[in-house]
Amino acid sequence: MRARPRHDARLGAVAARALRLAASAPFSLLFAAAIVVAAILTGLEPENGWAASADATLSRMQWWTPLSSLVGSASLLGVVVAVLLSLSALVWAERALGTLRTVGAVLIGGALAVTTGVFAEAGIARWPGLSPAEGEWIASPTVGMVVAVTAASGGLGTLWRRRVVVLIAVMVALFALYSSDPASWVRLVSFGLGLALSWRWYGVAKPLVRVNSSLEEHRRLVSGFVALVGLGPLAGLLSGGGRGPIAHAAELFADVDRRLVARCAVQDLRICDNETVAVITHGAGPALLAAVPLALLVVAAVGLRSGRRAGWFMGLGTSALLAAAAIVAASTGSVVVGGAGVDHVLEAVLWGASAIGLPIAVVLVLLSGRRSFAVRAPRREAVRLAVDLAVVLVVLAGGYLLAEFLLRADWNERMSGSEVLDEALGRFLPQSLLYDTGAPAFPHRGAALVPWGWVDVIFWIVVICGVLWLYRRVAVAGAHDRGAYVKLLRDRDAGSLGWIGTWEGVSYWFAPGGAAAVAYRLVSGVALAISDPACSAEDRQSTLSGFIHYANEHGMTPVFYSVHEDTAAALRELGFSDMTVAEEAVLDLETWSMAGKAGEKVRQPYTRAQREGLRMKWCTFSELTPRENLALRALSEEWVAAKALPEMGFTLGGLKEMQDDDVRLALALDAQDRIVGVTSWLPTYREGELRGYTLDVMRRVPDGPNGVMEFLIASVALRVREDGGTELSLSGAPLATSEPQEQGSVMNAVLGRVSGALEPLYGFHSLLRFKKKFRPVHRRMAMSYADPLQLPSIGLAVARAYLPQATRREALAMARRLVERAE
Repeated sequence: MRARPRHDARLGAVAARALRLAASAPFSLLFAAAIVVAAILTGLEPENGWAASADATLSRMQWWTPLSSLVGSASLLGVVVAVLLSLSALVWAERALGTLRTVGAVLIGGALAVTTGVFAEAGIARWPGLSPAEGEWIASPTVGMVVAVTAASGGLGTLWRRRVVVLIAVMVALFALYSSDPASWVRLVSFGLGLALSWRWYGVAKPLVRVNSSLEEHRRLVSGFVALVGLGPLAGLLSGGGRGPIAHAAELFADVDRRLVARCAVQDLRICDNETVAVITHGAGPALLAAVPLALLVVAAVGLRSGRRAGWFMGLGTSALLAAAAIVAASTGSVVVGGAGVDHVLEAVLWGASAIGLPIAVVLVLLSGRRSFAVRAPRREAVRLAVDLAVVLVVLAGGYLLAEFLLRADWNERMSGSEVLDEALGRFLPQSLLYDTGAPAFPHRGAALVPWGWVDVIFWIVVICGVLWLYRRVAVAGAHDRGAYVKLLRDRDAGSLGWIGTWEGVSYWFAPGGAAAVAYRLVSGVALAISDPACSAEDRQSTLSGFIHYANEHGMTPVFYSVHEDTAAALRELGFSDMTVAEEAVLDLETWSMAGKAGEKVRQPYTRAQREGLRMKWCTFSELTPRENLALRALSEEWVAAKALPEMGFTLGGLKEMQDDDVRLALALDAQDRIVGVTSWLPTYREGELRGYTLDVMRRVPDGPNGVMEFLIASVALRVREDGGTELSLSGAPLATSEPQEQGSVMNAVLGRVSGALEPLYGFHSLLRFKKKFRPVHRRMAMSYADPLQLPSIGLAVARAYLPQATRREALAMARRLVERAE
């Protein structure tokens, strides 16, 4: 009976969002509708009175085409992409610029860009020896959108402005250089107009490039260059081969078997029939194999971005092989370029520049900057990957040989043993790297076509996955000196959560001289620094800066989790952003009491527990009696078994962390000396003095009396104050805050959903409300990060840090609990 109201509520929420969208971006919605209407009216053939060109716009006087071409599209995919961009990127631009400026940018700016393209086309036609391609016209909704989105980027902060501008520049340049249809060149004009409008409307005070460390900037530039070389030919292939100035590089990665073509050029064989060759070699498998060198360059660029040595080797080796293959292709006649006339000479020059010059340029760039890519994986992991790949190669090659033998009737001819072995090994190399003029054997029917087309693709997929896996492993020597870090904890100040940095799985960075340190967990390439740095107040800025440089140098993403305001403020000065991830509840023991009406929520359960015979035992784990040891273990196991997920880690301890001799336990014992509740407390030091403790574990038996936790916390507060302590931290409830978070923050929304999903299992918000009855002082605990674009990977790392051992079954159990709660 509840399904209908919930369904109606969701429909109402969707309708409300649609109305808000229409009110905030009316032009974007009308523009999206115009794209759809134009597609219907033209039948996806905009050249009939909608597209712009020198012939249509100037010769036939169709003056409206610079405007109508802004909504025309020649494919269903183009319509879908344009509509999606209108409802996302253009909506954002309209909200930033306002409706009037957006209309001007899209319609006037877009029409001006198209007109420029039309006159450029007319001018080319007058150049001796050159002529534009016949049947070319301009029709693309993205022409006007590029102007608006680029212009709107001027209102962003420095970091996001650079991200948006660079992304647009790379995309328009990619298609202009490799695909080069008229709309691609017009989008370059749109980009320039957008920059001009951005500077006109927002001024030029904001620099386009943010100041970064030279190491990070060099890695970004080299990575982007290698990615462009890898992605460019793919863009040319996807657009039908391309006509851009360096589109000839794409010719090397077509899925036609060059060995067959080369042999057919010198001898007329039965297999030379074009249709037969296409049937044999064309397909998903050969097409994927042909693109392997490009995929390897893209994977190399991913590694280069984080300074990985493996990515450097992959980019260097792949580029060197591509350059050598292009030289061999030209010398053996496998690729025919050049001829008579200006067009053919220019084609030969551009082919050499793109197919040979670009890979050589990549090699030179990588060699000159090799010192920037020194992040290595652990030797053991690298050897393991090499062995695994060798085993995969042997298994696949053996399987291919076996298939050749069993299915030999499907081949066009019988082969000798050496020819069979040569053919098997040759299948694992892309055809762009093989130039053999001998007549190859091939399967012409049946099941033999499957291993012929896919055994090599499977191998390279495994290689790429293996390299990406290796990128996540970082060799960090001498980073596990727990004793030195503990000494700094006692002598310096690492905040109330500093002792968490002593737990298993934590690594350390020490400042030169060893006077400061940062404890961190490395999860999926993200260095999650835990609590504040262990240092003096005057060394905080330099310590943070040193760790950030260290993390960047080693290809890690530095993130500071659960830091206090002093650290967050210091990081803001270094260009970091931050968000609240918890609220720490702190008791000032010098003023805290249970007296009066305000303290009755704690005083009543405390006095009731005393009347019922409960007492507190303050000890370490090693001081437990054998009976207490077994009882505590049983209590913890029962608590974990009652949860749908295992014990959480990261900033939350468990039974193992209780066993540290510096950690104190508070046991609630009843009249029969049975443990009915337990809390564990981490020591907090400041400048060599024990200032107090921080609450970690809270557990009770299911049938225990009410108020056990209030009794234990109040008893510990009184005991610590009696021992001279001044502060007792009740820690923070992970992912739970009492204040509403900024609605526009993507990370706040993500963590809010995670917190809401885990609430019925771990009760973070219930824990936050429970701690409020002690009337604590709340201190903000923040997560500081450098780059908003890294938030998805940071969020994943935080989730994995909290639940490192969660299995699929446990995740399904969590989902089941959530469904039950929703019902």
